[in-house]
Parts: sequence; structure tokens; C-alpha cells
Amino acid sequence: MLVRVEMDQKRVTHLLYDLPFDGVGLLGFAAYFTTGVVLGVLHFSSLWWTVRMFADGGGALTIITSTIARFVLVGGVLALASLGGAMPLLLVAVGIPAGRFLVARRLRKNVS
Repeated sequence: MLVRVEMDQKRVTHLLYDLPFDGVGLLGFAAYFTTGVVLGVLHFSSLWWTVRMFADGGGALTIITSTIARFVLVGGVLALASLGGAMPLLLVAVGIPAGRFLVARRLRKNVS
């Protein structure tokens, strides 16, 4: 019975065999990653702005609205990327921490 189950299943292939490595595929992958980086920069810059507003005693409604807008933007972009499949979602998700790195490096230079 186990032999028959194995024979009925599709053979598992390595992820790289299924990727379209032509110019359009790589350009698309770069576009998804760049979208993630831009989203990360927007998210973490907005987070820094919100923290400064909170520390300076800014309006509660502005702080709450900014926080909700950040999460809706990130969630919406990730949901749209997921419509393209797992690889676009992964590339956008990996780009977000890259954007965080850029914002943190910029802020570290400004503070020093």
C-alpha cells in the first residue's frame, strides 16, 4: 500500500527548478522586493514619527490614526502580494526588514 501511495503522488521538485529565471521573472522579483523595502521604509519612518509625537505629547487621535494606517497599509500590501503567490509574498516580506535597516541606519547617523 505504501508503494502505491508514493507512485500516485507528484514528485517533489526543488524550488529553484520551478522559478522562471528569464528577464521578466527576475525583474518581477526585484519589483516585489523593492516594494517591500519601500513599504518597510514608510512603515518604520511613520513609526518613528508616531513615537516622537507620543513623546512630545501629541494628540491621541493622530497617534491612533497613524498606528491604524500603518497596519492597514502593511496588511493590504501583503494581501495583494499574496495574490501573486508565495514567492511575491516572501519577497515583499523580506523587503520590509531591509527597509527597517535603512531607516535605522539613517536615524543612527542623525543622532550621532
